[in-house]
Amino acid sequence: MYKRDADTVDHLLIHCPVAWELWTTMISWFVIRWALSRNVMELLIAWKGAKVGKKRKRVWNLIPLSLMWIIWRERNSRCFEGVEKSLRSIKSFVVNSLYI
Repeated sequence: MYKRDADTVDHLLIHCPVAWELWTTMISWFVIRWALSRNVMELLIAWKGAKVGKKRKRVWNLIPLSLMWIIWRERNSRCFEGVEKSLRSIKSFVVNSLYI
């Protein structure tokens, strides 16, 4: 996303600085201990098995694919349109996407 590292799927969706910040922010909302996986498949499997409580499970289940879609859109915007949102703006968009 920053044109410094190879944009592998795992790097782009989990390990690049923007994605990492978004994932850690989402996880911190649920006040659980979590170690991000090495790859997308492991992340999705672990995410599904997480114990977050019935009331919060609905939002929890929306996060992975929503976040990946938002990261992918931001990457395309930066690469193909030359438009870059701030991290704060991206976080705000994530919150609005999950709670509307």
